[in-house]
Amino acid sequence: MKISKLFFIGLITMNLIIVTTSCSSNDDNTVTPKTTELNEEEAVELIESSLRKSTAGFNDTSKTFSESLTADITINEDCSVIYNDTYVVNYEESIVQASYTVDWSYEMTCNSIGIPQSVTFSSSTDGNYSTQHIISNDYSTSNFDIIGLQPSSETMVLNGDYVRNGMQELNVVNTRSVTSILTVTLTDIVIDKSTSNITSGTASLTLTGTSQNTNFSFEGSLIFNGDETATLTINENTYVINIG
Repeated sequence: MKISKLFFIGLITMNLIIVTTSCSSNDDNTVTPKTTELNEEEAVELIESSLRKSTAGFNDTSKTFSESLTADITINEDCSVIYNDTYVVNYEESIVQASYTVDWSYEMTCNSIGIPQSVTFSSSTDGNYSTQHIISNDYSTSNFDIIGLQPSSETMVLNGDYVRNGMQELNVVNTRSVTSILTVTLTDIVIDKSTSNITSGTASLTLTGTSQNTNFSFEGSLIFNGDETATLTINENTYVINIG
């Protein structure tokens, strides 16, 4: 029996269609592997969450303590005496939940007639928080020197260090588990006594840790904007972050 040329042409055409469809299908099903190294977007999210008032971050510590100082300072009281306190922080918001135990101590320095001038402050927090993108179990420490306590001053000025370290589950770009240490060096943080809000100041920071057995490290700087936001710069890229 003779087989026509048209049959061969049709058979070849059909095979080409099958091969092409198979390749296209394989390309569509290709899954981009997850990167192991923490990227900049994830680092920014982690830094922001670590500083926020609603996660018991630096902004909560500075605000709560400045409120206490403004309310409690009286002449001839607590000068050169170490004062200790422990309290619990609980936040329940639509996108942020946090629960922390806070321990702090401070010693006030007064002038010769007993008027407070400055204070050395240290604190630690231990607990956990969750946001839209992060679940964290962590521990932080603060060590501040604060001046401007005298009644004639409308502002206090804070200098010192804030460190927060722990374990996080991130869901920003990829879903990943990380361990992290955020170290912030604070310079001339101005706090309005009437509102206990930060109005200006700067900081340098480092964020280090591991993600899926891969080390990461970021360096950056902060400018506090006075409206419960800060401008974060990393690798010459700038981000406005919420610290409220």
